[in-house]
Amino acid sequence: MANRKEAKEFNDAIMCPVKWQSGRKTQYSSCWNRSIEGEPLVHIQLLENYSKGKMTRMAGSFLCHEGTGSPDLKKCHCQREDSEGKYDAKVTCRICLERAATHRKENA
Repeated sequence: MANRKEAKEFNDAIMCPVKWQSGRKTQYSSCWNRSIEGEPLVHIQLLENYSKGKMTRMAGSFLCHEGTGSPDLKKCHCQREDSEGKYDAKVTCRICLERAATHRKENA
């Protein structure tokens, strides 16, 4: 698990065209939603609507997919806590990061 400094530096480098926060699903019944280390995946959760080409995401969705699956899969802000207080968790979803990187390359 990333510490505050590592998480902040990593997340600050993510280029996303809209406001976002770290997010996760509140139900983890399937293994596909876990990182290699076994920790729940942390996604880029959009705080604004986003549309680019064929991809459209509503505010609250993850950048990796719309999240239109089971209605009992809720999304929430993913924060960690240390002696200094709460901070956004480091994004670990490979697909979210790839999509953010694609946006950065196209706007460079």
